[in-house]
Amino acid sequence: MDAKFWWITTEVAEKDTGFIGYGVAKKYKNYSKLKGVVWKWFRRRIGTNKLYNLTAAESLVLWAVCERHRAESMSCRDSFSYLAKMTNLHHKTVGKSITSLIEKKVIWLALEDERVLLRKANKKGRKHILLIGLGVDLVAEED
Repeated sequence: MDAKFWWITTEVAEKDTGFIGYGVAKKYKNYSKLKGVVWKWFRRRIGTNKLYNLTAAESLVLWAVCERHRAESMSCRDSFSYLAKMTNLHHKTVGKSITSLIEKKVIWLALEDERVLLRKANKKGRKHILLIGLGVDLVAEED
């Protein structure tokens, strides 16, 4: 296990966390299968479900995060300015959308190498965007 990606753990992943089981992460060697699970996760979040009630900007940012999700870290580690270019949104709008997605418990914003979750976007350290509940979805798809 890589200590800098502390959210990939030997613990069992739970529905309301961003943790990913180490064994499950290693089983997804086929990147297209992993991306298939990520896109199913995404569609459940932006569907007609009133639970999340995402704005258009939040949906675009979440799309960009899912598009840039990486297998090695099980996260998106792109800068907010890159996500802004990708979605044609202002970088401040992306930051506000990230903060709102954190508050709505759709994503976690984690610092690499430190067991720290951020409540809003700031400039400290290398940030990773984690999809809450993806670990459980990966286990369910595995069966």
